[in-house]
Amino acid sequence: MGNAWMYRQRLESHYRELIYECLNVAEQYGDTYVALHCDEDTDCVIFVTELRSLPLLSIVLADELAFKQNKNEEFFLALQRVNASPVTGWRSVRLSDGSVIPMYRQSVWLSMALTYEDLFPILKKTIKDYKRGIHRVTASGHPTDPAA
Repeated sequence: MGNAWMYRQRLESHYRELIYECLNVAEQYGDTYVALHCDEDTDCVIFVTELRSLPLLSIVLADELAFKQNKNEEFFLALQRVNASPVTGWRSVRLSDGSVIPMYRQSVWLSMALTYEDLFPILKKTIKDYKRGIHRVTASGHPTDPAA
């Protein structure tokens, strides 16, 4: 086992600890951690995934009700497609039943230097961006530029 493998193991451990420190994780699916965010303005689900091809954390927010109604393999395959895309910002995911779920994505470089003090404000800003845009996205039906 080489140094690269050991570093990768330490990085994964650091990532897991950091996620649990920043979020109230409700569920875990492989490398994806699921947390719920509820406040007076919005209820959303936060997916944080470590992308193994790059040292990135992919943060995806979606409507909590849409997640609960579509919590199935198709939804997670759609989430994987969003994670695989280099695009950050708004994406629409169309499921086989015709429903469309808007998702907001942000990425963060993962390193051993990333701390709670770094990640938590990024998560807060991502939630703020989601809240600012979700009403425009759902009103128009298209995730064109809700933050404008």
